[in-house]
Amino acid sequence: MTQVLLRMLFTLLLTLGVGGTTASQDPPPEDPGRPAWAIGTHLATWSQGQIPDIQDNPELSLGPVLITTDAERDRLLNSQPLGPDNDLTQIAAVDLTASVLAVAGYHSCMEHGDVWTDGVVVWWDAQTAAGSEHISCAWAPFTVDVTEVPRSAFSDEIALVTPPWDH
Repeated sequence: MTQVLLRMLFTLLLTLGVGGTTASQDPPPEDPGRPAWAIGTHLATWSQGQIPDIQDNPELSLGPVLITTDAERDRLLNSQPLGPDNDLTQIAAVDLTASVLAVAGYHSCMEHGDVWTDGVVVWWDAQTAAGSEHISCAWAPFTVDVTEVPRSAFSDEIALVTPPWDH
């Protein structure tokens, strides 16, 4: 009886990959992380197609920037080539004690930028709409999105982090 139990145990250990041999198993899938959702209110989009000199604006850079003070917002609103033909009243009306402005520049073919959170951290990312991944564009104009984000969306520090999938 003891020999039967030992053989069963030995067989079980071999099956599990223990005891000198290794079983080849598929690795577990990568952890997708916490669920995320888009947050904030989109206030404006400016594109090189509409404003040819937008990429030359020193207040607009590639990637996201947070505007947290009236002075920073004033520099943005007074910079060229945003005005005077563009309606900037929504941006000027944001209460920066309750919200911040995420201003993000990127080259857009089929992409659209959003501010995201998983309830712990906040990030900005430009993503291609589903079904548009294989479209080849002859031009990807410099584009800027302005999104109002409530300060309550941020944990300890008002900051954008690198998107979790860009590690």
